[in-house]
Amino acid sequence: MSRPTNPRILVTGIPSHLTRLIQRADKAQVYYSEKQRDSETRDNFIQELKNISNTGNYLIGEGAMTALLPSARHIPFWHLYNCVNNGTGGLEEVNKEFDICVFTCANLLRKGLSADAEALVLSKLDMPVVMLGIGIQNRPDIEGEDGLPAGTKKLLEVLKSREHYFLTRGG
Repeated sequence: MSRPTNPRILVTGIPSHLTRLIQRADKAQVYYSEKQRDSETRDNFIQELKNISNTGNYLIGEGAMTALLPSARHIPFWHLYNCVNNGTGGLEEVNKEFDICVFTCANLLRKGLSADAEALVLSKLDMPVVMLGIGIQNRPDIEGEDGLPAGTKKLLEVLKSREHYFLTRGG
């Protein structure tokens, strides 16, 4: 009897610590340095802290990678977006390399954020999508016709058109 293979999991969305180690990305491959660069100046250090200023969001990205190892590989969202938006290609390889996408996010359903980039990238992935932490920050803000921005409505349409799962905190 053959043993089932582990699913090949793409993790993207909220950055984890791995983002600081990236040297370059090409198609479905991301190349990392062995250790993060030292901050060259005080301003560089402050900027790095600002990049992860929301520790709850940071921990979502970290937690996903830790929980899903060893089957998970991280590809930064900015790289996937560039593959689609800049015509550099690479999404074909991503679709071949992975079976499922875990998209780490937090409070994506809100009035002031249009998820155009997320809708674009996820529409090009040919795999089920798990939205980990999609959440609503303030429900009254999104009720009514003008609540959700157009890009976020598009994202929800993309997700409705394919196999998808929502994982959130609370109820």
